[in-house]
Amino acid sequence: MKTALWLASWYPNKIAPFDGDFIQRHAKATALVQPVHVVHVVKDAEGTVCTRQLVEEKQEGNLQETIIYYKPYTTGLKALDQLISFLTYYRIHRSYLNNLVSKSGKPLIVHLHVVMRAGLLALWMKKKWGLPYVITEHWTGYGKDSQDNFFQQNPFFRYMTKRILQQASLLMPVSRYLGEAIVQQVQQVPFSVVPNVADTSLFYYTGYQPPLFRFIHVSSMSYQKNIPGLLRVLKKLSQLTTAWECVMVGPAEEALKKLGEEIGLQKQLVWAGEITYPEVARRMQEASAFVLFSRYETFSCVLIEAACCGLPVIAPRTGGIPENVPSSAGQLIEPGNEQALLQAMQYVMENGDQYDRKRISERAVELFNYKKIGQRIADIYGSVLTL
Repeated sequence: MKTALWLASWYPNKIAPFDGDFIQRHAKATALVQPVHVVHVVKDAEGTVCTRQLVEEKQEGNLQETIIYYKPYTTGLKALDQLISFLTYYRIHRSYLNNLVSKSGKPLIVHLHVVMRAGLLALWMKKKWGLPYVITEHWTGYGKDSQDNFFQQNPFFRYMTKRILQQASLLMPVSRYLGEAIVQQVQQVPFSVVPNVADTSLFYYTGYQPPLFRFIHVSSMSYQKNIPGLLRVLKKLSQLTTAWECVMVGPAEEALKKLGEEIGLQKQLVWAGEITYPEVARRMQEASAFVLFSRYETFSCVLIEAACCGLPVIAPRTGGIPENVPSSAGQLIEPGNEQALLQAMQYVMENGDQYDRKRISERAVELFNYKKIGQRIADIYGSVLTL
């Protein structure tokens, strides 16, 4: 069976171990039914991994991963250094792909993950070898409420994004919200939603009930996730009842921990930090409910992982979240509405028994398991190639 070539703008690597981990899960899912070769080129600005260039290859079953690290030459002039880095990225990518096709022949199809920058190579491969490509997009930046959005990028970025989208055979956004945002605001392109996946060998329902009601929050702790707002609501909740705790999973800066102390939540906040993926699953299985207070989202992988563990979720009604959280699985609130979040958390604490946690898990596992999503992607390849 011919291999699908994946060009990933984001992908886990030694410099950023969690960067695009959801893309890697998509790759593992697809590799269950279709050989996949992922190529990712990453800048090593500090020379952490290489002195000039390093190629790392890994093969696991039907999944081959090639991570190419490069340390660009620098001049001390920011604009010039950015140009040198960009040209180095493009040259290394082209050289590797030329050699790959020369040795192994043309791939079945090119599958681009996140338009920029790897999309430049998908466009080049289509022109050079006539290879069709499809795009899976995850980026939150197509929404104008995003902190660093498409509309704030430089003209070259915007032009190339539109051109890459225009030349794609199909766009596969992870949510309908994201697909419609791209079509309405950036570029008309046919799309079919292919959601993210959850590793159901790790995230599943155990039936465990903690002795104290336990919220859990898992995120990058970035501006997008609105942690200060969540902490303010937790403070208000503590003034009403102290019969709970909240586990905070992610790379929290000291300023956030200090804020938690200043508002008096030392006894009820557990800062777990960055932990392994299996440990995240275990923490979710030991919780009572999942809480998210993001300013914006395109999908939210952690929500479906929490659902696979049978947790009712409390989340903002933004982006693709309403597509994946029915009323039987939790409470949705307006983004930024702290009073609504407080009421939703109170409701779930007081009425937790109304949620059929086993059914929440069964639904999520059925919708987001590796085999189902992997087969969906492979079927799309077949339909695109027969057009």
